[in-house]
Amino acid sequence: MEGDFALYWWGSFCLSFVYSTTSFLTPFLVLGQTRSPVWAGITAAAGVTARFISPTFLGEISDRLGIKKVILIFSSLTVLLCLVLVAVSQGKIGLLALCLIRFALGTAYTALTFGTTVSVPHLVSKDRLIQANSNLMTGTYAAELIGPLIAGWASMNLGMAPVLIACSGASALGAALFLAIKFPQFQTADQTPFDFSIGWKFFREKSEPSQKLLALMKVNFFCYVGLYVLYALFNFYCASVLNLTNAIIGLINAASKAFGILLSALTPWIEKRFGEGILLAASAASLIGSLILMAFVSGALGCAIALCLAMVPQVIITIIARVLRQRLIPQEIMGRVSGFYSTIAVGSSTILSPFSGFGAVFLGYPALFLATAALCSIGIFWSGPEIWMEAVKAEK
Repeated sequence: MEGDFALYWWGSFCLSFVYSTTSFLTPFLVLGQTRSPVWAGITAAAGVTARFISPTFLGEISDRLGIKKVILIFSSLTVLLCLVLVAVSQGKIGLLALCLIRFALGTAYTALTFGTTVSVPHLVSKDRLIQANSNLMTGTYAAELIGPLIAGWASMNLGMAPVLIACSGASALGAALFLAIKFPQFQTADQTPFDFSIGWKFFREKSEPSQKLLALMKVNFFCYVGLYVLYALFNFYCASVLNLTNAIIGLINAASKAFGILLSALTPWIEKRFGEGILLAASAASLIGSLILMAFVSGALGCAIALCLAMVPQVIITIIARVLRQRLIPQEIMGRVSGFYSTIAVGSSTILSPFSGFGAVFLGYPALFLATAALCSIGIFWSGPEIWMEAVKAEK
């Protein structure tokens, strides 16, 4: 890595570290004011909701202002939000404000992940898109692994306030790195009134790029339905049903992140060896296998294997979907089309995760995991074969 892409990588790493750290500390901030699980759920939902609401808006303003300005605005906002969290940690600001902060942080992090799709084509050549996106994914998972580990130790020994102040400093460093990047000048969208239908209209076209991305968006959606059901219930299921200790559950989660780092680093090599089509099919099969395995696990090893299997679609489908958008969407509408894609493929599936608890109550955990596996199988099979076959033919 070198030049502007290296600056972007380190800036992204800083903000991913901040978001993973603040997400880890949020339940403890709630616990400091109330022991109500309702508030814990509300604050968690606030961050998730941002991923559903914000992409379309972020796409609209990025096409008008330029993605660098959007990332700078939200990374600078993160500096202030972390300082406000210091006041929350000292009981000076209530839980309603914490929910608003979580929503704002979720929006800021969405701006970063969304910004990656729009930014990378400016920073590397088309033949390096997979390698660049894999490098960024590796950094994201490294930050998500390191952040909670540091936050857990530091908050116990130093208190939450110093950790949150350090997060504010890391956000400022990230903003400074983004500021130093020199994006090439390119024609942004015209300054007509906001038109949030641009993304929807793109996918209604009968062109080959729009239809290929539409099929991929459907696959992406069903994969994330499965992932969010699994992630929403995993820790609670392991603790309350399988009676695993918090330390064991923490190690399982850390192992899956470490596997994600390795998989992200290897994705360019795997893609060259087997092609996009086989990768997509294998990722979908890995997700379904993970959900089926979770229905039958009885110990820590099975849970660890299931969580690592779930990491395969999360890493590979994310990278491939991002690269294909970068290749197929016209640059002048990249933000708005990517925003619509993210809202449907990723954001809309997040709103299903709160309902997974009700499914577990009415069906039981094993039945819910199997039902989700069946739903994802049907949805992916319905959406996927056309893009898998096309990708396989392209490789030949």
